[in-house]
Amino acid sequence: RHPARMSSKRSHDEAFEADRMLTHIRRLRHEAGGGEPFAKALSTLEMMIANLLEHPEEPRYRTIRLGNTSFHERLGRFASGVALLRAVGFEDAYGGATEAAGP
Repeated sequence: RHPARMSSKRSHDEAFEADRMLTHIRRLRHEAGGGEPFAKALSTLEMMIANLLEHPEEPRYRTIRLGNTSFHERLGRFASGVALLRAVGFEDAYGGATEAAGP
């Protein structure tokens, strides 16, 4: 493979992913209606992604606890927020220790 082609493909893929993330964020802003709900949702996203980056080997930081009341109120009630988490590699937690341990 030619290095320039690989670099070009990577740049294209990264640009596509960045556009996809921005689309999720715009949809989240629309769903939340802006203001405080949107700010809380962004703050929650930031915290969850920061935790993942700080603890990449710990499964609890890669899960979405859909049944958590606080998570639901801040971010989980917005489909685009959950979609964004899934797009960056988060997985749904189902019962057990994973459900009790996340953010």
